[in-house]
Amino acid sequence: MLANIHRSDLVAHSIAGSGVTDSDLLGEFEAYPVSYNAEAAFCGYLSVACEIAAQRPHLLGRLLPKAIDAAYCMGVDSAEGFIAYASSCIDKDALHEPEHRQFSPEASAHFRRSLNGHLTTIQAVLMQIASRHDE
Repeated sequence: MLANIHRSDLVAHSIAGSGVTDSDLLGEFEAYPVSYNAEAAFCGYLSVACEIAAQRPHLLGRLLPKAIDAAYCMGVDSAEGFIAYASSCIDKDALHEPEHRQFSPEASAHFRRSLNGHLTTIQAVLMQIASRHDE
């Protein structure tokens, strides 16, 4: 079942009353396939993380590491750089027709409202990734 998880499933499962626990939702997110291209993976993981966090804000810190890992692969090495790159990704996405956007208005608003509150988490994950690459 998890191998066939779709973006729409993740978003639907994040809604209160869906009957899906936080733990199950995080498991689905971990199994969510995006792209092997770092930029596409970054935007894909970030958009789904923001969609879920718009409904379950307490999960954002646990959803961010996949997007942070993709950002690190593109040379992002600071929390501020992550925020700047994420902002540009969202701004670029907003130029698409609504049916082709990865970020809903709710996800974009959630990002703008809350991601700066996660600078410490973002920096810590970047440092963990960097230390793994140094080994």
